[in-house]
Amino acid sequence: MYFKKGRHRAVFIFPLLAIAIKIPMMRLFKTTKIVLRRLVHLDFKMMHRETTRSLDCGGYKDMLFGGIVTNWREFVFFRKTKNPFLQPTHFSFFGIFNIQKMGEPCSIDSYDLIHQVCLITNYKVAVVDDCHHFSNSENFCLDDGKLKILDYGSRKTHEVIIEYGTKIFELFDPSIDYTKIEREKVAKKT
Repeated sequence: MYFKKGRHRAVFIFPLLAIAIKIPMMRLFKTTKIVLRRLVHLDFKMMHRETTRSLDCGGYKDMLFGGIVTNWREFVFFRKTKNPFLQPTHFSFFGIFNIQKMGEPCSIDSYDLIHQVCLITNYKVAVVDDCHHFSNSENFCLDDGKLKILDYGSRKTHEVIIEYGTKIFELFDPSIDYTKIEREKVAKKT
């Protein structure tokens, strides 16, 4: 077993069982610290702003419940779409923990990954805007040579997957090295 930590969740990976268990991290101490700081400075305007923000925009709700919501969104989205680009999420206990098929994060260079995904999606704005998911190769795995996404709890990510998930799954070529291609272009010019 080994462990990884993300923004909202801790992931326990069990290679012998070929599963990953995602558990939300509730940042109670950090949230309490921020609230107390706001109270000391009588910054009620900022407290109100952070309290009324949606879960996707940070604030207290995001720090406390972001992981639970992300887990639940992943599970429901997989069940609803069964998109081949998604690493299967087999079970969720109301977002309190998820069981997902294990996938070793791919070793593809992040530049190569985002470059190819941008080409396949015609530079879809959501891909560029959601750089947390699409520019980090650790959010993906290769399953029988096909690229799959491991972290897909964001609504922005859902937009891209609904429109381009199958296309990315079918067209992504993990053997393409854009860094090498760029170097060869430069070498030809000189």
